[in-house]
Amino acid sequence: LAALDSILGRIEASWEPLEVSEAFEVVRRRLFGDAIDEAERDRTCRAFADMYRRGSRDYPPHAREQRYLERMKQCYPIHPEIFDRLYESWSSIPRFQRTRQVLRILANCVSRLYSRGDAAPLILPGHLPLGDPAVGGEFLPLLDGQWPPVLSEADGDDSRTDAIDRENQRFREIGAARRIARAVFLGSAPSGAVRGIDARSVRLAVVEPGHGVATCNEALARMSGDLYYLYDDGSRYWFHAEENLNKVAADHIVEIADREVADRIEAELREAVGRRADASVCPGDSAAVDDDGALRLVVLPPSASLPSRASEDDAAQAAAEEMLMRRGAAPRVHRNVLLFLAARNDELRALRTAVRTWLAWASIAAGPRR
Repeated sequence: LAALDSILGRIEASWEPLEVSEAFEVVRRRLFGDAIDEAERDRTCRAFADMYRRGSRDYPPHAREQRYLERMKQCYPIHPEIFDRLYESWSSIPRFQRTRQVLRILANCVSRLYSRGDAAPLILPGHLPLGDPAVGGEFLPLLDGQWPPVLSEADGDDSRTDAIDRENQRFREIGAARRIARAVFLGSAPSGAVRGIDARSVRLAVVEPGHGVATCNEALARMSGDLYYLYDDGSRYWFHAEENLNKVAADHIVEIADREVADRIEAELREAVGRRADASVCPGDSAAVDDDGALRLVVLPPSASLPSRASEDDAAQAAAEEMLMRRGAAPRVHRNVLLFLAARNDELRALRTAVRTWLAWASIAAGPRR
């Protein structure tokens, strides 16, 4: 045994996994070699560091430290946030291949950026082309559930983020929504107790010197209301494979026509009043209100409402006067037996909103849209 220990001690080669700092150095060297323009590197990293220090409330505290500047130089031309997300979040997934998979992801990213002549000073998480199967496809096998629709929404020429960027010139100039979606996706690894990334980390992953944070903030707020698979809890953002039904409902609400809302209100009023002989609910015209001398309640339709303030028209009075004076083409004989009920505009506005929301959720519950 002693002889065997002696032999093994002379020929053994201990192996330990690479530390993160060593791993990203390996990746950087394999992609770019040692031919780095140090003057350009120092100028670029200093510009980013100055931006982080000036915007002390806009970026994570660690980005303002001197050692983060040194990390940027070590990772150049890749931003450290990419390595942090891949090695700290995604590498906790057993199927993630750490250095090898990071190398494939970034090699395809660099190839895509180079082919389209991208002149970004650093490769940020917001530059990862998730819509490219060679890049997005690296993440899909690591995730449980149906994630292709998430990537289709987050990145691509026909994605919802692309539509958001096209609608706003400031977004379109830098592709703000698509960049943010890529950054949030990279921060959505299903690991750890805390989900997603906060707004400061989003800005760290997206903003370059010369891009103010206001555009990023505005685009993020717009995306929170528009993307089906984007979730937030008020401070952190993440993607999930299940649709956010609140946003699906919001889209349904916008699509519901005013006439459909009015029809539902009138139908509910008729249901509430019932088939009473002494009541006329939402009559279409004066001919629909009998003139038989019996006391009668006339529930005016939503279109004939009372004003809530002096600047508004009194549609209820005009409708009531028409029914009091005439029944169809003939003069009304029994005018003093009609009792009119009308809603005020403020209450009607709240009611229309509630009914529109109810209709949207009823449509969702009934099944997928056609």
